[in-house]
This record gives sequence, structure tokens and C-alpha cells, in this order.
Amino acid sequence: MEFNLVLKMFTLCHIHTYLVSCVNSYFTWDPHKFPNSVEMLQNISAKGRKMVTIIDPHIKRDDSYAVYCDANAHDGYFVKNKDGNTYDGWCWPGMLSSDE
Repeated sequence: MEFNLVLKMFTLCHIHTYLVSCVNSYFTWDPHKFPNSVEMLQNISAKGRKMVTIIDPHIKRDDSYAVYCDANAHDGYFVKNKDGNTYDGWCWPGMLSSDE
């Protein structure tokens, strides 16, 4: 069944992310909820619509999370405290580093 909805964009808040250790891993797609995310985005784009995904401004500190590992490998990607070390904080995903 196809619907011709009059809208310009879809917004997803956290539901699209892949859960690693029960934590949302931003910049990922949950393969169970969105098994064909590339095709889905192409179909949305073909109709002139946009997809906006909302993330929080922090990165879960987890050595098995590629986004954290990549950012941690580059000095200057994370916010620094007054001592020049990466700022560590706590939020619902656990220990985190804030990106600039």
C-alpha cells in the first residue's frame, strides 16, 4: 500500500540507532528496525523529501564503538577540560565524551 503524504521531511529521534550494550550508538542504523536504510533514504529523496536524524551532542565511550575510536584517535575532536584532557561526563548512555 502506498500513501501520498504531503510533507517535506521525516524526523527520527534515537529510534534509528543500533543498540550496543543497550546504548544508542549514534551515526548507525538499527539493522532490525531499518534493514534497508540506504534504499529507504533513496526512496524518500526520490520524492523530494528529507530525512533528519536527531542525536545528542555526546559520544558513548566504548572501545567497541567505531565512532568513539575514530574520534578518540584524533586530538581536538572532543571537548577538553581546563587541564587539556578530554572532558568526561555522564548521561543516560553512560560515560561519554562530548564532541566540539
